[in-house]
Amino acid sequence: MIEQPFFSVILPAFNRERSIVKAIHSLLEQSFENWELLIVDDASTDQMASVIAPYLKDQRIRYLKNETNRERCHSRNRGIQESKGEYICFLDSDDYHLPNHLEELFIAIQKQHNQKGFFFTHAYNETESGERSERFCPPYTSNDPYTYFLRYTVNPQRWCVHREFMLEHLFDPNVIICEDMDTSLRMAAAGVPISQVDQRTTVYVAASDSFTHGDPKKWEKELFYLKRIFAKPVFKKLLPVKEKRKLLSMCYFHLAQKAFLQGERANTFKRTIESMIVFPSGYKPGLTKIQVVLILYNFPFVGGVFQKLFRKKKPINVQLPLNITKEHQSLMQPYASYVLREEQIVHIHNALVTPEGFIGKYGMLHRSCAFNLRGRGDKNFYLSYARLFLEQTIVSLNGKSLIRLYVPGKSMVIHTKWFNYGFWLNSVLVRLLIAEKAGLLKEVKLIYPENWKHIHYINASLDLFPDLQKIVVPNDQLYNCEELYFTEVRQYTGAINPEHVRKIRDEIPKRLGIKLAPPFRKVYVSRKKRGVRMPENEEEIISFLTSHSFEIIDFDDLNFEQQVTLMTETRVLISIHGAGMANINFMQKGGTVLELINEPYAKTEYTFPFWKLGTLNELNYYVQFCPVVDESKTALIGSNENRQETEYLVNQNIVVDQFKLRSNILRTSLISNS
Repeated sequence: MIEQPFFSVILPAFNRERSIVKAIHSLLEQSFENWELLIVDDASTDQMASVIAPYLKDQRIRYLKNETNRERCHSRNRGIQESKGEYICFLDSDDYHLPNHLEELFIAIQKQHNQKGFFFTHAYNETESGERSERFCPPYTSNDPYTYFLRYTVNPQRWCVHREFMLEHLFDPNVIICEDMDTSLRMAAAGVPISQVDQRTTVYVAASDSFTHGDPKKWEKELFYLKRIFAKPVFKKLLPVKEKRKLLSMCYFHLAQKAFLQGERANTFKRTIESMIVFPSGYKPGLTKIQVVLILYNFPFVGGVFQKLFRKKKPINVQLPLNITKEHQSLMQPYASYVLREEQIVHIHNALVTPEGFIGKYGMLHRSCAFNLRGRGDKNFYLSYARLFLEQTIVSLNGKSLIRLYVPGKSMVIHTKWFNYGFWLNSVLVRLLIAEKAGLLKEVKLIYPENWKHIHYINASLDLFPDLQKIVVPNDQLYNCEELYFTEVRQYTGAINPEHVRKIRDEIPKRLGIKLAPPFRKVYVSRKKRGVRMPENEEEIISFLTSHSFEIIDFDDLNFEQQVTLMTETRVLISIHGAGMANINFMQKGGTVLELINEPYAKTEYTFPFWKLGTLNELNYYVQFCPVVDESKTALIGSNENRQETEYLVNQNIVVDQFKLRSNILRTSLISNS
């Protein structure tokens, strides 16, 4: 005879065939064994039932399935009503309990002399890559439970509620967001005894497809359901007005941010005003100043003046790699947020252009003709480049050692001081598309340096612009242009514009006539022919990857169209950083990239452009930091006496840890439906 369980654990799930096994195992590994698990399948359409089936041999585990999808509140309620345990606990299908979870709850209940009540524990947060941190769980204040539950999220998997109370206070099926707040507040209002267990016993995983992290309508939904909760008669005069207003203000502010990023001026203005009216001081310190700027910037008429006086800017926030660790987060976090200014087309009469692509007039360098000439985004080279431009202007006056070539009519420049395949893809081609959209390509001739004749990717991509005319010029001369046009270069190398990234992704394959199909290839990019910046242990890496169905390719073996085609078909890509990795620009969104990064170089001056490029291209981005072969050389980096050491470091071979690589492959493959 099976004894009556002390705990009933309710696990609602919908299409969680991948993550639910870990949740189930966390129950099987509990040190306290008198429990039952009720898995409530909310009409899943995947293979979750088959995944669960082997575990049903354990008589403590029961499986229930809804005929139609009813959301998690209904599923939890069904589990509660069919439970047999004295106390009800919860677990979500993408989270898990630590082995001591039920034991610590049992001990806490015994200490209260088995008094019926509502207990909750502390918790950890965990990223999908397994990086764990302590969730903020301040001491519970029994004399003010309403402020506590409004201010802090106590999600149900931390709960342990006597079955009698849980049956009296079921989840409200009409509150499908913030339902934990609603239910805990109702129990507090009913006088249910509430106790906090001072132990971290459960883990909340930040799944990318969860409501919190993956729903684009998160703030609209949260605002709607918060209003519904606050309007309930049971809470009349109970809930602190200040806390309610702070929550509503938070929603309005995030909706204003979302509208701002989408270029919706009127909605930005409206939502910011609503946020300030609801809670003028802002839901967190310093917010009021940001809100005032948003209002002025988007105010009718006045906002137009502000946008002319201060160039329109857009804040960009890049999600950190999915497997980032605390150790390396500090390296990448400084580059995760930046501001873009709107690039415009510049028109200059009698401009001077240097072979490096510097543009100016009267010896003064234009501040938008190259990367890193303004702002503090990366390094600032304005003074050194301005001096170089002035020197070249002066030297070319007599036309002996440096010759000026006069270019009549309307011309256009697209090359810059920093110029390789990567910059061509994510800067030059976009600027050509902007000029084409403005109708400029029909009026101008492109200044085309002679050495471009031998660069296949330049010629192949320029052929995609049928209106483009060219003026072939020598590589070593300055060009005095009667009328010069150029689209401004982005402010600094790391200021990658997500709209531009997606424009290249969508436009170039279409012009090449590539028909998109679901990506299927797994690719490892080798640099063996280059002989530098490659894994020292590449042979064993290749052996391992080929056993996992990876193709080994070298971009040097492929022409431009072949590279683009390959990338549109690639589902998972692994590569060390290098210009060819810019091809991830052509991967279809939802693909996966693992970048092998030279760790000493990253600590010195690497600005992680491919992380930004991939993430802004809506790819799942992973990193693996690798040591170099001869790290003793790295101590000289940054030395004024030997600046070429930086170049030495970036081109060093790395050593790839196979165990870490195997772990990362498993993660990327799972995400990519391998």
